[in-house]
Amino acid sequence: MNTLNYYFILFFLLSNSLFAQKDCGTTNHGFIPLPDLVNQNYRGYSGGLYPNGTNQKPGSHFNDLQLQVNSLTTLDSSGMVSAQGKLVMIGVGASNPRTEFNRLIMYADTFKQINPSLKLLNTCIGGQGIQKINTINDNYWNSAYQSLKDSGLSYKQVQLAWVEIDNTANPDTSFPSAPNGLVSEYQALFEVLLIKFPNLKICYLSARAYSGFAMPTQGGVGKGLLYPRDYLSGWANKFFIENEINGQPGFIYKGANRTIPMVTWGSYHWSDGGTPRLDGIALECDSDVGGDGLHLTEKGEWKIGLQMFDFFRNDALAKQWFLKSNQSNGIISSQRAENLLVFPNPLQDETLHLKENLIELGTNYTLIIRDISGKLVYERTTMKEEEIQVPIQSFTKGIYSIQLFTQALNLQSRFVVQ
Repeated sequence: MNTLNYYFILFFLLSNSLFAQKDCGTTNHGFIPLPDLVNQNYRGYSGGLYPNGTNQKPGSHFNDLQLQVNSLTTLDSSGMVSAQGKLVMIGVGASNPRTEFNRLIMYADTFKQINPSLKLLNTCIGGQGIQKINTINDNYWNSAYQSLKDSGLSYKQVQLAWVEIDNTANPDTSFPSAPNGLVSEYQALFEVLLIKFPNLKICYLSARAYSGFAMPTQGGVGKGLLYPRDYLSGWANKFFIENEINGQPGFIYKGANRTIPMVTWGSYHWSDGGTPRLDGIALECDSDVGGDGLHLTEKGEWKIGLQMFDFFRNDALAKQWFLKSNQSNGIISSQRAENLLVFPNPLQDETLHLKENLIELGTNYTLIIRDISGKLVYERTTMKEEEIQVPIQSFTKGIYSIQLFTQALNLQSRFVVQ
């Protein structure tokens, strides 16, 4: 063997010993996945995905989420309502989320019942922890905007986001301080998301998959990605959504004072390694996880992607925008301007009047008006009156889109202020 080959083989063996981090013996730590922790506690905190130890959305959260789903529609590149527009959902996160969201896209592309107006766009970038992208000027957002542009889309068409992320540099694994710290970083991230995507309505937050197969070695997986931060990230999701449900300051997602989009649970990916959850899902070290113990193999990517796909097509509210519309559950209603009479139009320094014959008197409805840039300029939720009146004296000259919707209807029109 010549000297060059000898040193090459020696370098290869040393590199593998230094960076090979997967340990398939480190599984079954005894932590219980949040969905399996119904009516049980973990260190004094109730389990389940939602408050009071349940996996069911509380009534107020469900109702508000239904209103947000009802407000979704197709938008053109300027953010205006358009029957030829798109409903865009972006994926936000780092390397594992990128491969997971790609698999979701592949599942959706082969499923005939997907909403044809829906466009899924992956903006995830490897190595991008939340500590980087929760600042408004981070280059992550320039890349996201460019991805949209390259796909013939606009940031004003983004109304949905899927998020899975952690702080890659934070080694804190104490409870509850670690998940509470991530909650604060989530808050900053969602504020940035709403600024970057002003028409964003709903964010689906997923829990990370198990990372306990990854060993802490020099030059390996970031400290913030190691076990048990993977488990605690799910608790951060739970705490964030509970703060939102309880209307805590900084977690307001509706009305004129909102600072974040509405955040709810997406799919929950964590299992105690290869120990199956109650639904049978587990992450197998040998087949689902790559050599570093963190990144997924192709089989693992398909496994997580299928969980995401099953969530969006089966969740009672998500499927209303994810699947093709029909008479009982569709966000893209065929009942548009012809059923919503707006007058006078155009108007000047007057009161806008609306009439329609589809909503029964006494039914709760939401009225939303946006300017030509897509900015929300008027919103109210109340009961149906005989004739709806909107004072527009404070409106500047221009074209406005108007939506009037209930749980069953989504009526749309436009008007001009001269």
